[in-house]
Amino acid sequence: MRTRVYHHTGKKERQLEKTPLVVVSRFNIFSEVYPHLATAEWDHKRAQAFKKYLLPSLTRQRIKPDAFYFLIDEDIRTPVSQLLEDLKHIPWVKPIVIPRSLGFTRFGKAVHTAIETEFPNRNGLICVRVDSDDALNTHFFNTLEACIQDHILSIDTVPRISFIHFPYGLIKDSETYRVYVEHQTAFISSYTHGNGRVDTCCSYAHDRMSDAGPVLEIATEVPMWLYVRHGDNIGLVHPYRFPISGPFHEVASLFGLQEATSPEVHSLKPINGGSTS
Repeated sequence: MRTRVYHHTGKKERQLEKTPLVVVSRFNIFSEVYPHLATAEWDHKRAQAFKKYLLPSLTRQRIKPDAFYFLIDEDIRTPVSQLLEDLKHIPWVKPIVIPRSLGFTRFGKAVHTAIETEFPNRNGLICVRVDSDDALNTHFFNTLEACIQDHILSIDTVPRISFIHFPYGLIKDSETYRVYVEHQTAFISSYTHGNGRVDTCCSYAHDRMSDAGPVLEIATEVPMWLYVRHGDNIGLVHPYRFPISGPFHEVASLFGLQEATSPEVHSLKPINGGSTS
C-alpha cells in the first residue's frame, strides 16, 4: 500500500482518452440475509435518500461519468419504476436488473458484461463503487482520474488492476457532520489497464482488494466522500476517530448538496459547468 498527497484540481475535462469512467451502485438488490427489506416501503426510503444525496453529488461533478450502472432487484416495485422514469433524462444512467439467483454479492458479472458490451474499445477502465444513500465530493471523479495519471500511469510497469482510495471523508449524523478517516471503506475505486478481461472493484470485498492488486491511498485537502448515517448502517462509531465536527450545512457544498433540500429529481441543476444531458 502506497500513500500520496494530492492537491485539488479544478479541471472540467477528461484527462485519460478512451478510458471509460463508470459508477456502480447497488440500489435494492435482493439479499438472502435481509429478505424482509424487499418491500415497496424500503424502496421508497432508498429512493428518497438517493435523490437527496448520491444523485446531486453525481450530477454536480466537475466531469461526468460515462455510465452510472444502477443495480435493481428483478422484482421492480412501484417506487423503483417511478424513480427510473424520473432518471430517464440523464443519458448516462444505465439501470441493470439483477436476477435474485446472483444474490447480493455476485453482481460484478452483470456489471462487467455491461461494460464489455458498451465499451469494447478502451485503453483502460475506471470503476467507482458507491452506496446509493451516500455522496461523493464534487471533485471526486477528476481527482481520481488525475491520481491515476500521476501515480499509476507514470510508473514503468502498470499493474493490470490497481485500487485507489481516499481515506478522508465525513459521516453525516442528523444535521451534524464528523470527520472520518477509514482505510477500508466502500469508496475504494479501481483502474484496469489496457483492453483485456474486465476486472473491477465490483469483484472484491473492500477489505480484500489488496489481494488482487496494489492499493494507492491518496491524502486529500478536503473530505472526498460522505457516509449518511441512519440506524446502525455504519456500525459502531468510535468518538476518538472524530477530531472535528460541526453543522452539516457548513460542508454540504463540498458534495453538491447546498441546493438539495427537495427530493425532486427534476429540480436538480448542475453547478460548476456540469451537465445532466
